[in-house]
Amino acid sequence: MGFQESRIASLLIRYLIEFVEKFDLGFVTGEAGPYRMKTKNVRLPDVTYISWDRFSSREEANNPKVCPVSPDLVVEVLSESNTKKEIEKKQIEYFETGVKLLWIIDPRKRIVTIRRADGTSNVLDHKGKLSGEDVLPGFKLEISKFL
Repeated sequence: MGFQESRIASLLIRYLIEFVEKFDLGFVTGEAGPYRMKTKNVRLPDVTYISWDRFSSREEANNPKVCPVSPDLVVEVLSESNTKKEIEKKQIEYFETGVKLLWIIDPRKRIVTIRRADGTSNVLDHKGKLSGEDVLPGFKLEISKFL
């Protein structure tokens, strides 16, 4: 992840944390937060949101070295080194593991691809607005605020 990608991820984290904490929905992690995939791979998405509902108790969420449950939302901010094949593999792993919503941000094209667990997707340009959909109901963010 480069400077621009880190800046975008940090801004998203800020907006997501504000919303998630306001309604005590769960928590948000950054690129150093590891998650175990169904394939046994460990992935470090750029940004994640995970609801309290994923855990049997809030204490379960404290101190794991690798998060034992799937995030609800994953955000990948593409860098020049990311390949199409790599992103496709990650996408498959994320949805197989239980991710519900994936935002793939391409800073160079200034677009966000939204992919859902049900297989549907759409693309928004920098003038669009992200929605938390069923994962974060009520969350809305203008893409121009971070891209």
